[in-house]
Formats: sequence, structure tokens, C-alpha cells
Amino acid sequence: MTNYTSVVFDLDGTLVDSSEDITAALNEAIRPVGGRELRAAEVVGLLGEGSLRLVEGALAQSTAGMPGAVGELKQVHARYAAEYRARPAELSTVYPGVREALAALDQAGIAMGVCTNKSQVMAEIVLEELGITRYFRGIVGNDAVPSSKPDPAHVIACFEALGESPATGLYVGDSVIDEAAATGADVDFLAVGWAPVEVKGLRLDSYFDLPGLVLEPSRI
Repeated sequence: MTNYTSVVFDLDGTLVDSSEDITAALNEAIRPVGGRELRAAEVVGLLGEGSLRLVEGALAQSTAGMPGAVGELKQVHARYAAEYRARPAELSTVYPGVREALAALDQAGIAMGVCTNKSQVMAEIVLEELGITRYFRGIVGNDAVPSSKPDPAHVIACFEALGESPATGLYVGDSVIDEAAATGADVDFLAVGWAPVEVKGLRLDSYFDLPGLVLEPSRI
């Protein structure tokens, strides 16, 4: 088994449950065009491909059957960006065990990074608001690279930001986009236990188990 020297994480849905804050911002952005309110459970499935695709999908769901609503995408996206930036982490939380796992890996000298399809600025704001920025040597948002996930180059860029080789790295994510990016980068992939069934491969049932899996990879 690989002796891991680094771990890279996806952000939304992997380290952080941000669905309530994102849903609130989307509903505020869509309200002027008359769309129905979305629930967080509906929004979760739209996460992972960046804010424009998120807003596009949310607008289509919220305004289904309303002629011309999709033509408001640019304006709705601008309102969403403003709403979310104003309140990025009022309702967001890290998943159980995340803080403990990050502290243990940091103490063990494991280099850690975040590879996200959030913008660089918003990723940094959310991590800072939740008090976990100090654990990450590198944060690479979707606008910090020429092409973002599922392009494996995004994952590779994050390991490069850590000064680490993907060959001795582990990627933790929650979506088929994460899985495809990690596989393309030839990086071992670990899916969080709540990832949808479409995500194949090994599962991390609890973040409390992560330090043991990284430091004793024979357990994976």
C-alpha cells in the first residue's frame, strides 16, 4: 500500500455541509423572477461543478414551466454571488470528526490541501469562517486553474501547491466529479460515507477513522 504523505479534500459536501447557506442564497437570487423556493435536499445534487452550473440548475428547477426565466441566468448568478458572499457560513458546519481528523493529520506531518470547484476567494472565506484554514498548505479554487474538476489537472495542481507528489497522495471527495478527477490524476480516491451510490470505490464511514487510514494505509 502507498505510504501517504499528503491528503487533498474536496470542500462542499466533503469537509463542509454548506447546503443550507447555498440554498438560502439561491432562493434570494431567484425570488425576483418568481421561482418557487428550493429545499437544501434539492440543491445538494447540483453542487460540484461551480457556481454558474449550480445557478443554472437551480433556476431550471425553481422556474420549471415559466417561459423566459432561463434567460435571467446572468442576473440571477450575479445576485447569487452577492448573497452568498454576504453570508457564506451562517448555517454551514464541518462534518463530525473533521476538526479532530485534520488536527491529527497535521500533528503527524501530513500535508493537506483543498481542491474545490468553488471560486478561490469563496473557498478561502468559508474555510476561514469555519476556523480550519490553518490546516491547509494549499487551497486551489476553480478559477485558479485553466480547467477545473473533473479535469485531473486541477487535482494535480493542488498536490503541486503542497509540494507533494500525487503518487503518495490521497484524495477525499463526495461526487462522481471528484472520483473522475482523482482517477484521471492517478491518485488514490476515498469517498465520504454519505456520497451518492453512483460514487464507487472505498468509503470513509467516519472522519474519526481517517487518521488511522492515512497513517496505516494497509487498513484501506
